[in-house]
Amino acid sequence: MKKKSRPIRAIIENVRQLSEEQIASSEILKNLLMEEIPKAIELAYSNKKIYASIFEINATEEFVEIHKRDWEKALEKCVSHYISKEDYETCTRIRDLMSKISKKRDSLTLKTGSDE
Repeated sequence: MKKKSRPIRAIIENVRQLSEEQIASSEILKNLLMEEIPKAIELAYSNKKIYASIFEINATEEFVEIHKRDWEKALEKCVSHYISKEDYETCTRIRDLMSKISKKRDSLTLKTGSDE
């Protein structure tokens, strides 16, 4: 039986006092996101979930999540990040995941009343 995976916990001191600018400029947070986003999306995709839970904030049961409709855009940002670091192996793994998600989306068909 496969063990259920749980998102990592991010311990952020004084989280309520942080400004949007401070959060956006945090290299530690950016690196955490770039590392965890592909893992979370792959897990959510394989479990047929609508949201990918990236991490839990300070053991509060509050999660940073990405909706399925935004997965490809998030993964594209991860690819750009890893290209800038010249980590092409990780880029390839992320692109493979993007391809799986795209194929699944493209394979869904909508049947309308005029199709009959």
